[in-house]
Amino acid sequence: MHTVTKGNLAAILDKLWTCAGERRRCAATLLQSLDREDWLVLAGWDTAATFCAPDGLVKLRPPGIITVSDALGGISLVAHLVTTGKKNPERSLIRYRGVPKAVELDESSPNTPKKRFSHDPIGLLIALQQIRDRIDSMVFHPPELRSHMIDEISRYSGFSRDHVLRLTLWYPAISHIVS
Repeated sequence: MHTVTKGNLAAILDKLWTCAGERRRCAATLLQSLDREDWLVLAGWDTAATFCAPDGLVKLRPPGIITVSDALGGISLVAHLVTTGKKNPERSLIRYRGVPKAVELDESSPNTPKKRFSHDPIGLLIALQQIRDRIDSMVFHPPELRSHMIDEISRYSGFSRDHVLRLTLWYPAISHIVS
């Protein structure tokens, strides 16, 4: 079984870190350089944060299999990263705005989420970079400052505070790939 390894994504996040003043424009440009495995990491992380309790594992297998397990190892969700239009649209869990990518439910998934989402991949890339580069210092700050930092990431990424918190809680599941 081939699993995702550290690749392009860490270097892309490093470049994004240097674009503080023009974060969204820079992220939009960098989004074009994501390869299939980078997309799989981004979508797997987002899928876990969107649909699953934050105490499990994410397994990513190219070309696009996403398996999310609970803390005891039981499979919670199985999905695929696909190019939009190649499979059944009713199976889409998350569609990524402005790009031909979606996460679709696999028939073998033990759970079928009822809600469907449309997420901004530029905001997701920004959230990943901000969480990766700020999480270590965030835990040492007092609660009020931590809360302010989470609000900043929410504002930069365009995601709700709740989704940013869920992404932060799922970050350890992919940190070995993007650090």
